[in-house]
Amino acid sequence: MKKTFKVIMLQTKQEGAILKFDASEVLIASQGKMTSNIPFTSFDLYILSKDEIKVGNWFLMNGCLLRQCRQVNSHLTASIEDTTGGQHYKDVCEKIIATTESISGATFVPSIPKSFINECVESYNNGNPITEVDLEFEPKIQRLATGEEVIGSESEYNLKVKTNDDGSVITHKSKLYTKEEVIELTLSAMESMACSQNSIDETHSEFIKEHIK
Repeated sequence: MKKTFKVIMLQTKQEGAILKFDASEVLIASQGKMTSNIPFTSFDLYILSKDEIKVGNWFLMNGCLLRQCRQVNSHLTASIEDTTGGQHYKDVCEKIIATTESISGATFVPSIPKSFINECVESYNNGNPITEVDLEFEPKIQRLATGEEVIGSESEYNLKVKTNDDGSVITHKSKLYTKEEVIELTLSAMESMACSQNSIDETHSEFIKEHIK
C-alpha cells in the first residue's frame, strides 16, 4: 500500500543533508562533514503528514518549529502539547513521517534514503522541486494474549511506514504532470462538463494554453 505525503526542505543551523554554497544557487547533497572554509547554507528534508499526531510523535509547527508531542488535549482548541509545555493548534501542526535531520534521543523517526536526497537535489537544480512523494506502508505486527505475533489487518489505523534495513523509508515518485498534460486534462474536463455544446470554443482553448505556465 502506498500513500502520498508532502515534502519540504528547511534551512538548519547544523550541517544537514543538503548544502548550498553562498556564491551559488545550486544545491548539492552533503558528503559528510564539511572541511571547506567557503560559506554555505545547510538544509534538511522533511516528509510530512496531516494525519493525527499522537503522544511521542515528532511534528513541525507552522512548517518550521520542531517539537515532540507530550499530550493531546482533545477538549481544547490548542490541543497539541509539546514536551516543553508549549500549546499548539492542530491546524498548524504536521506530523513528521521521515526526515534527514538527526533528532537526538528521539522516539524513532525513519530517515530519508540517499537516493531520494539526490533526486530532490537534481529536481531542484532543474527548476522542478519535488513537493510530494509516495511511501510504502505495511500492516503492524500484533502480539496476541498467547504471545504469538501475527500480521494485523490492513486498515488505515493498523499500518506503519515500511522501511529499508537501514531504517530509511521506501520512496516512490508521485505523479508529476507536464504543462501539456495539464492543458489536455483541463480541456478534457471542460468538454465533459459542457451541457449545451459538444466541445469548448477556440477562444477558451487558447486562453487555457496561454495561461497555464
